[in-house]
Amino acid sequence: MKITEEEKRTLQLFKLLGNSTRFMIINILESGTRNVTELIKLTNKRQTVVSKHLRLLRDLDIVSFKTIENKVYYSLKKKEVIELIKKGLEIMKRDIKKE
Repeated sequence: MKITEEEKRTLQLFKLLGNSTRFMIINILESGTRNVTELIKLTNKRQTVVSKHLRLLRDLDIVSFKTIENKVYYSLKKKEVIELIKKGLEIMKRDIKKE
């Protein structure tokens, strides 16, 4: 059996969500557009780290960006990712209750 391109991208999505910094960035962007400086402060990560993770999220088309007056602003492009995260939390919450 061969993995399709769509399946490969889905695997990439789950891999992206498996990183705590990217998970934080996505959750922060759920509430609205933020510039890089704000994301650095909210994640408590270095600029290089935040920029690396934003690039990975851009590459998979999860976030979009625009530049305004020398500042880069990011927003969540695929809001369905939040639904996926919420569903994951719901699934894992059920597992905790069973223990």
